Amino acid sequence: MKNTLLASILLILASCGSSDGTPGSSGIANPALTKEGNLKSHLISGYKLGLEQTTFETGIITNRNTNQQVCDYQMKTTSTLIAISGDRYSFHVLEEGNPNCTASLTESIEIYAKDFYGSIIDTLLKNILDQGATYDWNPSSKEFSMSKDGLREAFNLQTVTTHEMLYNTLSEEGSYETDEYEVSYTVSDFQTRVIAGPFDVEGLKDSLGYCLFKSQEDLECFSPKN
Repeated sequence: MKNTLLASILLILASCGSSDGTPGSSGIANPALTKEGNLKSHLISGYKLGLEQTTFETGIITNRNTNQQVCDYQMKTTSTLIAISGDRYSFHVLEEGNPNCTASLTESIEIYAKDFYGSIIDTLLKNILDQGATYDWNPSSKEFSMSKDGLREAFNLQTVTTHEMLYNTLSEEGSYETDEYEVSYTVSDFQTRVIAGPFDVEGLKDSLGYCLFKSQEDLECFSPKN
């Protein structure tokens, strides 16, 4: 991964829980008052009804016991914003790929509160500070930068206005483990478009169930009614 300092921080972020918040910020309240709040506000400014974001991942799947490659890995994740109600965003998520070397297709409804998005950024910023690094955010240029041990990395987030865009900008590759396999992947493509509704939100929730992410500590899932 080309972003070496950020990569190490994101690895820690991926393995940790939520934070206690960053200095001078809480959720996305009063976004104009702090640079942290302004950053959080910017990173959700691109969500609009009908926004469809598709991430393509490719890589390899290795047997954890033998360390032998089992198959090539492919995953396509499509997330469509089908409802905005108050501070909650409802997404229809389709995942199609072969995470266990067999074809699979999953479909779900995921609802995120704005405070959830705020807590993600709180965790990221806290981990930067915990690693002895510093960060800065320029609300005018939309440049986010980090510095540590005389090294500085800067990222232009002018067009990065959703958390999916942020993930695909900063985390270009990664890995995760299942009981039997290790999956190593690279984000090979990321596409966005806006599609027209209407969306049968209640019908999808009834048939698929849904999970409500209020914060990193507060997740509530509901079973399908049909």
